[in-house]
Amino acid sequence: MRSAGGRAGVESGQRQPGRPSGWVRLAALVYVAALALVTLLPIAPLRRPSDYEPQLVPFEGILGELKHSPVERLAELFGNVLLFAPLGFLLPLLVPAIRRWWQALTVGAGVSLLIELYQLAWPGVRKASVNDVLVNALGALLGFAALRLTGYRRGGSSRRAPTSK
Repeated sequence: MRSAGGRAGVESGQRQPGRPSGWVRLAALVYVAALALVTLLPIAPLRRPSDYEPQLVPFEGILGELKHSPVERLAELFGNVLLFAPLGFLLPLLVPAIRRWWQALTVGAGVSLLIELYQLAWPGVRKASVNDVLVNALGALLGFAALRLTGYRRGGSSRRAPTSK
């Protein structure tokens, strides 16, 4: 026989408190693999060699690129936002200590900065851009906001006291 507080809860499918659910862990694993593929592997040689020069001044060139190829540039900006939205959404589910918007923003910017530094270290493979760091951080922040809009709070109760009827 099993004790009431023993493994019965684990075997019956109940999740242990403090541990993320299986779908969250799987989603995070798939996301990290996709992020690595999209940001670290070499891209097809579709660009001219000058296109690989790092862009280190914030917002420089965005307006000019919007004039020449607005659909392509907007798609790239939107894609960078979408690329980091899952990070902002999954991060608080995986790490209960991440409870504030600025924490998700900081982690998103930090991960993006590491990716851009990697790209900077391999010139001619990818183009490092400070604009990517800014837009990716925005994506992480929007992902965090989407999680909060669902009303999900992990690791504690809501600040409001329950109302009685």
